[in-house]
Amino acid sequence: MTLLPAGDGFSTMDLHTTFVRAIGQEQGKLTCEAEIIHMGGRMATAQGRQRDDAGRRYAHGVTTCMIFRWPRSGEQEG
Repeated sequence: MTLLPAGDGFSTMDLHTTFVRAIGQEQGKLTCEAEIIHMGGRMATAQGRQRDDAGRRYAHGVTTCMIFRWPRSGEQEG
């Protein structure tokens, strides 16, 4: 899922991931949740978490990305 308009893009500027515990087959299904912390005109920051059904955290991370807004058809660059 993205909040960027079609045709826009991004590049990862910073990515920090922390692994809290090992993941094995006995954990079963894990759930990942993510949210945008801040979305400006040129930069966006988001965070994510990975948990099991009991709520135990396995990993979490934060990323900062630069947003590229490409000119639309009929628009001039500038």
